[in-house]
Parts: sequence; structure tokens; C-alpha cells
Amino acid sequence: MGLVSALLCPGTLADDHNRNGWFVGVGYGYGRSIIKAGNAQEYSYQDGATPQIRFGHSIGKHLMAGLEYSGWMLEEGDIYNKYRCSLQSVNAAVTWHPGPVDAYWGGFYTRVGVGLAWGRGVWVIIEEQEQVGFQSLDETGFGLIFQIGYEFRITHNAASGLSTGFSHLDIGKELFDEAQFVPLAMTLNWYWD
Repeated sequence: MGLVSALLCPGTLADDHNRNGWFVGVGYGYGRSIIKAGNAQEYSYQDGATPQIRFGHSIGKHLMAGLEYSGWMLEEGDIYNKYRCSLQSVNAAVTWHPGPVDAYWGGFYTRVGVGLAWGRGVWVIIEEQEQVGFQSLDETGFGLIFQIGYEFRITHNAASGLSTGFSHLDIGKELFDEAQFVPLAMTLNWYWD
């Protein structure tokens, strides 16, 4: 009962979830991806790192608009047989905070975005048992993101939290036809007027 009243009752926070003005944020965590190549071959799920960067401005107390970078990265192998793969997107994003700014549940949010996506594969080139360079392939397309999360106020201007979501990349090329990844990230956001 105490948890329910803490979530629903205003005026129970040391610092309200004020989001007036500008914001910048970063996130980093773990993610799983699946990639479908242009030849209809589907690669098994892979684990990787998921960096995030965001920047924007508030539109009232419950909406924010800005740019969101979301990525998934993997490196496998040893010095003579190395492969790197990345899925990345830069999106115009809108974040909605449904709760009141002066209650605990005011930290919940949903974020959606659309934008430019790209995939990159890098292979090590080996000649006579020595690494002599890299070969890479970059392909671009269309990206979508959906995220949900919660941020805890640290100070009046800073918040930390957790987010998860879904990113879809529709590239339609040889190496990357479609790809998806699901990130689970720790976030840190800074707000100022």
C-alpha cells in the first residue's frame, strides 16, 4: 500500500522530474541482435554493446523532442581472424512522460523515433600470416526505435535510469537486408534551462 501511495501521491520526491529547457543524455549497456542478409540468410542472435546518445528540448512538462543515436556493436575473433559488426541509427525522436512531475511515477517514459540507419561489417585482411589491413562494407537505410524506461532523480538537473526497447533497421542491401536489436541500458541525463 505504501508503494502505491508513493507512486501516485504528488509531493513525495526530493527533486521533481522537471524537464524545462534542454537535455543531453548518454546510455550504455547490453543488447541482442538478429540480422537478415540480402540473400535471405538469417544470422543467429548475437550479444553486443549498446551505446546511446540523445540531445533535445522539452515541449511542456510531458513531451521532449530531439535527436537520438542508438547502436549495437560486436567484435569477435583474434588478431588474425577478426570480424566487427555494427548496427546504428540517428533518429528524430519524441519522448513522452505520462506521469506528474512531482510524483515517483513521473520518471517513467516512452520514446519513439524514425531516421537514418546503417550497418557496417569489417573483416581483417591477412596475407602470409600477417594482418595487412581491413575490408569494410557500409550500407544505409531506414531506422525505427521504440524505448521505455524510468529515470531516478539524482539532483535537480541530473537523472539516472534504465531503459529497454526495440530498434529496427530496414536497409535492403547485400549484407544487411533487415536487422533488429533489443538494448538494455543504464542512462544518465542532464537537464538545464
